[in-house]
Amino acid sequence: MVTRIPAQERHFVDLSWIQAYWLFSYGEWYVPGNVRLGKLRVFNDDLVQPREGFGMHPHEELELVTIMLAGQLTITDDARERTIVHAGDVHRISAGTGTRHAEKNQTSDPARYYQVWIFPDEPDLIPSHEQKDFTQVSRQDRLLTVASGRGHPGAVMMHADASISLSTFSPAFSLEYPVTVDRCVLLYVTSGSISLNGTLLEQGDQGRVSMEPKVLSLASATGGSFVLVDVST
Repeated sequence: MVTRIPAQERHFVDLSWIQAYWLFSYGEWYVPGNVRLGKLRVFNDDLVQPREGFGMHPHEELELVTIMLAGQLTITDDARERTIVHAGDVHRISAGTGTRHAEKNQTSDPARYYQVWIFPDEPDLIPSHEQKDFTQVSRQDRLLTVASGRGHPGAVMMHADASISLSTFSPAFSLEYPVTVDRCVLLYVTSGSISLNGTLLEQGDQGRVSMEPKVLSLASATGGSFVLVDVST
């Protein structure tokens, strides 16, 4: 069955320098039963104000994926290597045995991005990162896989049995997505509206499917865009 979680049930954080929606228990916000979905641990919808950001902080044993929607973000690691993530880019950090980084919006415009954390398949990986630009790759009326540990060509590689896909549907478009019993799926609507197996999801809503073999029917009457995260249990 599809579990719909409406936009207003996301946890909202406003610290003046960042406005964020958290889909799963994170930081001081804890909701029993909403800690993870399979190997998916975090999905945050962040808006960082100009000249602001996160200082140096540690991570380990996670695949950290940043999907840049608008603006840009500068990521500096503990070796002082700087990476600029632009709108349309997808950036992955494998934290593995442990790494530290800072994330700053060093521009005069807000930066909006999705941050997705997934548990890796193997522990003690050597920390690494990868980034690709998807601005010229069409996501219209198709699922564009931008990060994957399942062999999708052209995607940023993850060390996890998972995939992250983006799509924009035209009005009246639909497609099917098969799911096996060992999978969990999160669909998060960026704009417009999407129907997931007949359950209508509006902007900011999420639909979750867990450990149920079926074919998911994705459709939109009026058009919409979304991100779909497919992870192992």
